[in-house]
Amino acid sequence: MGIPQPKVSALLRGQFRGICEAKMLEAIARLGPEVKIVIGPSRRRSSPGHV
Repeated sequence: MGIPQPKVSALLRGQFRGICEAKMLEAIARLGPEVKIVIGPSRRRSSPGHV
């Protein structure tokens, strides 16, 4: 994927600090054409507009 394994583990846990959007999209593209990104409502009760 082009990023260190500890960063991959952090991403899988939802920790996105320290990685820019471009690097994340590049890593996802390296996974191949069968990657599906689904965006839906949050499972947590958070204020609108918060990530």
